[in-house]
Amino acid sequence: NSCPLSRGIGVQFGLEYAEMMTVPLTIRLSEHGFWQENLGQQLISIAEEVGLSQQRLPTVLFSISEEVLIKQPERGMKQIEALQSLGMGVVIHHFGLGRLSLQWLYRFQPMRVELDVELFHCIEKAHGREKVVKAILCMARELGIEIVANGVEEGVVYQFLQQQEVIGMGGSLMPPISLQQFQQLQP
Repeated sequence: NSCPLSRGIGVQFGLEYAEMMTVPLTIRLSEHGFWQENLGQQLISIAEEVGLSQQRLPTVLFSISEEVLIKQPERGMKQIEALQSLGMGVVIHHFGLGRLSLQWLYRFQPMRVELDVELFHCIEKAHGREKVVKAILCMARELGIEIVANGVEEGVVYQFLQQQEVIGMGGSLMPPISLQQFQQLQP
């Protein structure tokens, strides 16, 4: 009944192009894909199948949501440890929704955490939220975990995260514009 991981959306496509990339590639694993037996070995087989060298494998990061991990944290920790033992990086996305305790962040030891937009949305209006984000960032730094913030769409949030030295941010700080408007922005 299970679909082979190599046919999972994004995994095979991502690994095929990873060799050409000079920056790390992050592939989000579905819940079904993450819980498969011998996940790490399957990923290595796919990498070999598509011609990805073993030297490039550590620059391919595999991402799983906090929501999936919290369902079976002990089993999730074993999956993460298996991937890490093979030299693969792990990212936890949608982090900060309050489902995963900071104890698990320490135990999972991911390479990167992607903060969920709900954690910092309207940060200037939500009393105490700024302190929570700062505490998470401080703990992550102490553990050597990179932090990325997704869904940054407010200038005040961008400035706050920049002051906190968040390594990466994704989002849209301006409304969609036409090609002509974009060309006018060019120096």
